[in-house]
Amino acid sequence: MKSRQKLNLVFSLIIIGLFFTLLYVSINNNKKPIQQSDFDKRKVHQLMAVSQQKDILITGIIKASVVEEVKMKVNGKVDKNNRTLVEGSKFKKNEILVKIDRLGALYELLAVRSAFKELIQKLILSINDQFPNEANKWWNFENQIQRTLPLPNMPILKSKNEEELLNRLNVYSQYYKAKKTERKAEDYIYLAPFNGTILESNTGAGLLVSEGNTVLKLAKNNSHQLTAHVSIKDLERFSNSDTVHFKSLEDDTLTSGVFLKVGPTLSDSSTVEVYYSIVTQNDKLLNKIVFGTIKTRPVKIPSVAIKNDSIEIYGSRKSYKLRIKTVLEVGDSTIVEGLPEHSRLVIPSYKYGN
Repeated sequence: MKSRQKLNLVFSLIIIGLFFTLLYVSINNNKKPIQQSDFDKRKVHQLMAVSQQKDILITGIIKASVVEEVKMKVNGKVDKNNRTLVEGSKFKKNEILVKIDRLGALYELLAVRSAFKELIQKLILSINDQFPNEANKWWNFENQIQRTLPLPNMPILKSKNEEELLNRLNVYSQYYKAKKTERKAEDYIYLAPFNGTILESNTGAGLLVSEGNTVLKLAKNNSHQLTAHVSIKDLERFSNSDTVHFKSLEDDTLTSGVFLKVGPTLSDSSTVEVYYSIVTQNDKLLNKIVFGTIKTRPVKIPSVAIKNDSIEIYGSRKSYKLRIKTVLEVGDSTIVEGLPEHSRLVIPSYKYGN
């Protein structure tokens, strides 16, 4: 009995196994194949990488590339008749910009020159006795010594004996003392090093000046440039850009410029300073903040890819339609706007299959 029960159990298990096997096969046969996207069904297609860059806004300030800081070498009071020293004032090269009251220094200079002239007169007496052939050059030298003019250059000596005579009378030491006094008197006057404009003034007629302090800042004419801070990742676009038109905050065009050079990297290592040369050298533009735009370059795509002002973009294993703006047809290509920054364009090389 027991063996018959075992046999029945085995047959039951076999029948159950066959049932589940048939059921599994039936289910799998009834499954539909995975549907491919319309894009995957196409017999032939091409993908073209395209990039539509965005415009970049430049914010910069116009400055003079040549700026001179004026520091006096003496203490004193600015002469009451000194010219006007206000911001925006223009000046010419070698014009006296700052004159410190130097009456004491001039008296000292007159005294030194007079004493030196007397010394040369004594020297001439000895020259007449010892080197009469050299007397004329010393008389000419003595005649050129004026109390109000810089000392002339010393005559050329012809002999060792003549040089020893000058040393005994201390002619050289007194000459260099007088020249040093002349240079000291010049420190009371500052002459403009170039044609330009006063950017900043900390002094004026009758005001006290301290040695070593900045009293003026001067900008050289025709040295205007724009300074801006830009992202390093955009640096190539800046350096390859065409002429940029710079506008005011009110959107008025003020000037234009072209890329000049790259400056230092800033504390934020992702930013760098750049410079643009400025076409309009107008002093009214100094220290003005202006705005410009680096325009995106035109993007051309094959005209065959455009249908009803739309293109097909492929991404994430599927494609989708995108409306764009057509600007200009150039041969078999079209300049367009409105593309994504980075995308892959579907180019229909052949007719699609069914």
